[in-house]
Amino acid sequence: MAEYKNLSTARGNWLGVGFFKLFTRILGVKHACRFVWFVTFFYVLFDRTAEQAASFYLKQNFPKAGWLMRRLHFYRLITSQGQMLILSYWFGTGKQLPIIEENAETLRELLKDKSKGLVLVASHFGCWQTVLSHLASFDRKINLLVQIDPESPVDKRFAISEIKEQITYIDIQSFSGGLLESMEVVNRGEIVCIMGDRPTSSGTVPMDFLGAPVDFPLSPWLIAARCHCPAVPFFTAVKGTADAIFFKFGNPIYVNCAQDRKPNPKELQPAMKEYIAALEEMIQLFPYQMFYFNLEQDLSQNLSK
Repeated sequence: MAEYKNLSTARGNWLGVGFFKLFTRILGVKHACRFVWFVTFFYVLFDRTAEQAASFYLKQNFPKAGWLMRRLHFYRLITSQGQMLILSYWFGTGKQLPIIEENAETLRELLKDKSKGLVLVASHFGCWQTVLSHLASFDRKINLLVQIDPESPVDKRFAISEIKEQITYIDIQSFSGGLLESMEVVNRGEIVCIMGDRPTSSGTVPMDFLGAPVDFPLSPWLIAARCHCPAVPFFTAVKGTADAIFFKFGNPIYVNCAQDRKPNPKELQPAMKEYIAALEEMIQLFPYQMFYFNLEQDLSQNLSK
């Protein structure tokens, strides 16, 4: 499996983040989000690494775009990512925006039985951290299976700073890739939240994504299969310039496999296809809020031509 190159590790610094924190507090979140356009213009001109990391996604999602249009698409994409960081900070200070929910009752119904846990499958889409703060109102312990970027100069988990006591982090770099710890908390009736679009050491399988093979992690589906619980995809998107937050909860996905053994990747793929279909549907609605930045994927695509 090719290593996922996390673009955000080398992006941002305390001075820049501090400036936007102050800007947001004084002039408000909308003006701060608008100001991001001026900052990201320089990324478009000079940041070749970021452009290359976004190249795979832009080529697959905008296949007919020429060189100039692709750069404009990149400009909108990188601006949207900067705006999501501002919104994460805004939510982390206890502020709110109007909320629009879709299919939330399905998740609430599943959570009525507190003896049963479940897997929430997140994506690097929109201001995804805001969903975690929203879930705090569901009165269920949340565990986040993540890889902390130790080399990043800035902790970008702004949106959950106010609810950090309600969230437990599970390290994906543990000897089991966090799988054993995740299964333990689910069996206790808790929620484990996992990124469904980020390859990890727990294993991947190539799946069709926007018309090309991409490695997707097995971990969410392995946990759901071994714990005999549903996996629920969720997505969040920003409407307008910080006008509202749109939460979409997918239908529960169940993994069908024998219960007395570890499932093989082929048995997990139907469930993974359901998640990817839901992700691609969101991409069509909000094409500039999918943050798939991967230098290795772009390189492998070019070598295959």
